[in-house]
Amino acid sequence: MTRSRFETYLCILKVLITNGPLKTTRIAYISNLEPDLLIEYLGFLIKQRAVEERKIDNERSNFAITQHGAKLVKYFWQTELPLIKKEE
Repeated sequence: MTRSRFETYLCILKVLITNGPLKTTRIAYISNLEPDLLIEYLGFLIKQRAVEERKIDNERSNFAITQHGAKLVKYFWQTELPLIKKEE
């Protein structure tokens, strides 16, 4: 079953809120996404101010959820949407 874009965005945010700042390879592994696709989705989430890129050095970056992103996760996870299955 293929996830919608919305479900994928929410999955990435949930990974970041649960695990803290992570590198793209770790986010891709946990969220089960291809790295190239993840970069595209992270770009969108950064534009929406839901995720921020934190430079470690000149070559590496971590990505972290912002306060705005955490509010989005909280809102959508509490709202009963047919697309989202809550983990129990």
